[in-house]
Parts: sequence; structure tokens; C-alpha cells
Amino acid sequence: SIAMSQSSSTTIRQDIYHLRSIGFQSYHQANFRMAIKHFKKAKHQIKGYISKNNDITQKESAVINQTLCDVYLDLCKIYIKLDKYPKAVNYYKKSKDIAIRLQDQIRVARCLDRKGQIEFSLNHYSEATKNLQNSLKIKLKITDDNHDVKLDIAESYHYLSVVYYKEGQYAISSWNCQKALDIRIKLLGKQDIDTMESYIVQASILWDRSKRNDSMSIFHECLDSALHIWGNESNHYLIANLYDNLGHAYKSLKNFSQALAMFEMSLKIRLDIFGGNHSHVAASYNNISSVLIHQARYETAHSMLRKSIGISLNLFGHLHYQTAEIYNNIGILYHCQGKYHAAGIKLANALDILSKLFGNYHISIASSFYIFA
Repeated sequence: SIAMSQSSSTTIRQDIYHLRSIGFQSYHQANFRMAIKHFKKAKHQIKGYISKNNDITQKESAVINQTLCDVYLDLCKIYIKLDKYPKAVNYYKKSKDIAIRLQDQIRVARCLDRKGQIEFSLNHYSEATKNLQNSLKIKLKITDDNHDVKLDIAESYHYLSVVYYKEGQYAISSWNCQKALDIRIKLLGKQDIDTMESYIVQASILWDRSKRNDSMSIFHECLDSALHIWGNESNHYLIANLYDNLGHAYKSLKNFSQALAMFEMSLKIRLDIFGGNHSHVAASYNNISSVLIHQARYETAHSMLRKSIGISLNLFGHLHYQTAEIYNNIGILYHCQGKYHAAGIKLANALDILSKLFGNYHISIASSFYIFA
């Protein structure tokens, strides 16, 4: 009986490994629906095995529950990417319960990473930082110096760099970003998707520090690598993000036609991947509007902004950084149309949100929110 149990346990682990491998492959190809399908199938197989086998050993039970925890974390990550935060929170809580029950420190840390990512997406920056820092502390205490633990450490450094960047803390963001890059380049290579995501943060920091040539070089190198990996016709979120970043760069350089082309390519991919109700789609509409305003195409800009603010308010409500960015562009549009009172109201709305999120001394308030940059 014990031998049969061990045999069936080995088989289920092999099946789950196969399903998760397909899920990971689908995720990295930005086929999120297929990834969810395989991760959920893995979840159902694990839970079915647990319910049908009451005589498995304590050790075997721990291994099976560790795997279930991992699958919950996989699903949480995808739902964060899809802006499905109630579902993401649900799977975070399920994974956390298992990790704490097993007293599994690396999985507790991974749960804190997911919680930090959720809090960041909802603009709860101090909570995001706290969770990510606590995760990193746990990981750095783990003496098992293996490949996965090192990549886990890199993930914490990466997400901390993203939070600090959003808060305008470029020095500490750059330090964490470099930590992540050092590990990811060594273990994954320069053309891995996680490495390229850290490169994007690095390039963004360089741009905001006025090192524009270095920044553009990184953006273009990453784009060339991504197009080589996934193809010129690929609908991949990383390619969309690179087009988006290049659009911002060209806009800053007053090359509005090139900026618009980048933003439109990004929007097309994002619509194909995420559909119409996603924060990245809202960002693309808003970015396109900012170029159209410069080109005095006010009616089309207004149409883009209506779409953008509708998505943002639906996903996040009023008190969110993205909503503030859209209000800012609406205010600029109204100002250009001579609607000065309406412009003042929208710009004041944007400043009020930013003040509540960051205080009165954030870089967005100091440098970004003024009439028609």
C-alpha cells in the first residue's frame, strides 16, 4: 500500500510538473488564458489526489502541499498581470495559508512578493515596500545557495526597484535594479524575459537622470532581442512595454510622429493580449492623447481620454496614479481649447491625487504637472 502510494505520488508530481511547464511556457509567450488553464488543471489534480489518498505520509503530504502552494502563486501572478486583483488576492491568501502551515520560509517569502506586487498595483507603495523588504530579508537568510533561491532574491530586488522608481527614488531604485540584473544576467543571460524587464527599469532610470543615449541604447537592444525571440508579428506584453517606453522617449525629444507610431503599436498589442479593460490599455490611450494634443488633434485626443479615464476609474477608482495622469492630460487638453476653468479643475484633481499618494514633494508634482509640457 505504501509502495503504491509512493508510486501514485510520483506520477502526480510528474503530471503537475508537466502541466506547470506548459503553463510557464504559455505565460512567457503572453498566452495568459492558456497558462491559467494549465495551472488550474494542475490545481484540480493536486486537490483530487489529496482528497482520494488519506494514507499518504506526512513527508509526502508536505511535498504535495508545497506544490499546491506553488500553483496558487502561479495563478496569483497571472491575475496580477491581468489586473484581476480580487482573484489575485484570493490565490495569495491560499498560498500564504499553506506556506505558514508548512513553516516553509522560501514560500512565505514568495507570498510576500505577490502581496507586494498587488499593493504596488493598487498604489499602496509603503505596504508594497514593506512586504518586498520582508521577503528579501527572509530570502537572504536562507543558506541553501541554489539557483532558484538566487533568482528569488533577484525578483525581490527587481520589484523593489520598480516601487522606488515610481516613488521617484532613483538612487535606491538603481541600486536594487543593478542587484537584480547582476543575478539575472549571470543565471539567465541577457535575453531572458526577466533580465529584459530589469533592463527596462534601468533604462527608465537613466532617462530620468538625463542619460538619454544610454537609455535609448538599452531600449533598442531589448526590443531587438524581444523581436528576435518572439518575432516581428508577436503580440507580447514585453514588446508592447518597450514600444511604450520608446514612445515616451520620442515624445520627450519632440519627435511626435515617431512617438505616436510607438504608442499605437503598443496599444494594438495590449488590446490583443488584455482586451479593452486593462490598465496598460488605459495608459496607451492616455499616451496617444498626449501626442495628439501636441499635434492639435483635440477631438481625437478627447476620444482617447474618455476611453482611458473610463478604464482607470473602473479598475482603480479616483485615488490612483494612473487616474491622476489622465486628469492631467484632460486638463492640458481643456487649456489648449481655451476651457480654462475646466482645465483648472482637472489639473487640481490630478495634483490632489498625487499629494495624497506621495506627499507634496514628489517629482511628479515638482516637474510633470504643469500646463502643456
